[in-house]
Amino acid sequence: MKKKHIAALAGLAAVFAVGGSLAYFNQNLEAVNVLSVGKFDTTVHEDFNPITDWEPGAEVKKEVRVVNDGNVPAVARVWFVETWTAADGQENSVTNRKTDENNELLPGESFEDEGNDLTDIYQEDSSDGKIAGDQTVVEKTFNLGKGWEYNQKDGCYYYTSILEGETETPPLLEKIRLTENVDMGHMVEKKFYATTEEQPEENSSDWVQFSPNAEGEEVSEADLPDEVRKKIKYFRSTIGLETDDNGNPIDSGYAKAEYTLSVIAQTVQATEDAVEAEFGPMAVRAAEEGNWAWNFLGTLSAE
Repeated sequence: MKKKHIAALAGLAAVFAVGGSLAYFNQNLEAVNVLSVGKFDTTVHEDFNPITDWEPGAEVKKEVRVVNDGNVPAVARVWFVETWTAADGQENSVTNRKTDENNELLPGESFEDEGNDLTDIYQEDSSDGKIAGDQTVVEKTFNLGKGWEYNQKDGCYYYTSILEGETETPPLLEKIRLTENVDMGHMVEKKFYATTEEQPEENSSDWVQFSPNAEGEEVSEADLPDEVRKKIKYFRSTIGLETDDNGNPIDSGYAKAEYTLSVIAQTVQATEDAVEAEFGPMAVRAAEEGNWAWNFLGTLSAE
């Protein structure tokens, strides 16, 4: 008869707005195959300081722990998914683990040679205003080596000790930081001239923009008709997001974007058959090779 194992999957999502609305988070917990012996109750605990406008270079406290509120010893692993939704509708998601709709690792997928997309800061272009093709622009401070290890083969962060009842792990994630050179949109310079006797106010309609010619090339003062050029008294220029004819930003990058960091924690009772069934043989091998403090390992072969 197939054994039933106590397992749980918990998720937290923290949403940060870059130059936008207040961040928020929510939690969902589901327990599967709960046995009548003992109490299995694990949760994800998060401490973070929400901010209204996340500026480049700014750090945000975001501590993530797994808590065992029951009395059944458990083991835990965590993975992350982050999603950017730009103001112009572009969306980009990166993860440290490629899974299907059931959170199962895709066949043949391994991160052994690929690295971790959540920690490798990479922008295809830091000024084109596009977010597609980027990996991550959020630096993360992990607490690795202090009870947590990253298993590159399956893209999960493992707590290397047994999580006893009514205890919690040390924080896996401590803080996040929006990288200083993050692309805040495709900026363009706009040049204006005025022919009035007095210098117009900044937003005055008396400022006339140098418009591109029929070929789309930028027009300078020398390209203007003589009768216009002779009347020019003032010049000014601005640098800002490129906009369409309706004033909507084009390729706005991460400015006014919304950032979601989802934390998925999976726990299972601390027995070898349960871990192998729920986490897979890859996790058992990683624990054995890393000498993790999972003292239940080897019990199957000894039986």
